[in-house]
Amino acid sequence: CPETMRAITDDQIVISLLGQRSYTSCLEAMRYYSHNRTSTCPDQIWILEHPPIYTRGKMSQSSDILQTLPYPMVETDRGGQITFHAPGQIIVYLLLHIDSAKNMNNLINSIEQTMINILSRCQISATAHAKHRGVYVDDAKIGSIGIRMRRQNTYHGFSLNADMDL
Repeated sequence: CPETMRAITDDQIVISLLGQRSYTSCLEAMRYYSHNRTSTCPDQIWILEHPPIYTRGKMSQSSDILQTLPYPMVETDRGGQITFHAPGQIIVYLLLHIDSAKNMNNLINSIEQTMINILSRCQISATAHAKHRGVYVDDAKIGSIGIRMRRQNTYHGFSLNADMDL
């Protein structure tokens, strides 16, 4: 994990506010932590932003890219298609131990509901779509989810567009 983080800890989870970090360094750190963690390693939540970058998930196809992109694209092993990250987007990476696929589905449902609740507090009416994961205001996606689980450990997470220049 990056050394400059500020953390709130208890016996079960570490929450780190990381500011703006490069996508590739976070990806490497998430993979390292998730692949090497033992039963004594706590679950972690990293909250941050990225400089402008596109990430391409496992569900993406070459035909999804319709034009030359103004920022770099990074291939990644998370679910989903293509996501644009930039300052003004809240990124939450979840490094959790999940004991079953059913609990993973419950986690994704909980993430969607949490984003909807946050937006509701800002008087923004949002919904989730069962077929197209994420959170939407009318038909515009405001929150994306892309999580990877390997050996019952998750990494990657979700993003919520708060104040982005799209």
